Amino acid sequence: MNLHFVISAALTVLCTAGLNGADAKAPETRTSGTKLLDAYNKIEAGLLIANAAGETELVQQIAMTAAKSDPKLVVTVEKLSREDAIKSFTSGKAGLLLLRREPSAQEQQALSGAIMAPYAAEPTLIVVNAFNNLSEIKTEMLKKIFSGEVASWKPLGVSDYMIHLFGTEKNSPGTGPLNDKVLNGGKLTSKIFNVSTSPEVLQLVSTNNHALGFCGFVDTVPETVKLLKVDGVPPAESNILTGRYPLVNTYYVCYKSGNEIARLFAETLRSSEIGVILKSHGLIPKTEK
Repeated sequence: MNLHFVISAALTVLCTAGLNGADAKAPETRTSGTKLLDAYNKIEAGLLIANAAGETELVQQIAMTAAKSDPKLVVTVEKLSREDAIKSFTSGKAGLLLLRREPSAQEQQALSGAIMAPYAAEPTLIVVNAFNNLSEIKTEMLKKIFSGEVASWKPLGVSDYMIHLFGTEKNSPGTGPLNDKVLNGGKLTSKIFNVSTSPEVLQLVSTNNHALGFCGFVDTVPETVKLLKVDGVPPAESNILTGRYPLVNTYYVCYKSGNEIARLFAETLRSSEIGVILKSHGLIPKTEK
């Protein structure tokens, strides 16, 4: 089976599943402007996906897995802003839409008639060193800390030391609910040491008694750190999936009735195989099988 990718400066990715049964290394070309348009005109993709769910690498993995599982799923994935992705879908250009959080009332109106299914939950976990006597924190205090208004542990009754902040990189799982549910679009303090993955955040916090970190979902938490309750609710998987835990965004896949290829792809998002990929990226899957 051949998998071909076209990756542009706009982070557009093409995943094609061939039918000859042989695995080949995926060729990569970079193009822009009219050359990109020409490349698209020469490719007969079965489904154009408007991706507003962030993290291109994750969606690439999902598209590749879907393409391997079903030769009908010849897929082009285009990363767009949320507004442009919705426009691409509602105009009929894209056959499927991926969203990183719940549609607003205005977006729901624009998407009326489309089938919208949740396929993953993105939590922001708040983590401290195991020696920290803190066990829970309020959303309002998190806002003060991550906006830079509070810089030491003193207002939390822990110590007089400065808080050392760690977190995942911009747009990585774990950052969405922090921006949407804590900061409400406000500016994040620049005094954060950012790393690529959630396990890296846990490792840094485990070696720093004065650390406070945020990250996406992790299956295993080392004894050297602890996850804080937020507004009295622990970040258990069940609480995250039911929405009881306050720092959660839900990922949605949207498609239109009658688009069989889009329906097939949407079903793969809720499969156990894709669920493994989602969890490895700090998300909790909403699986059907």
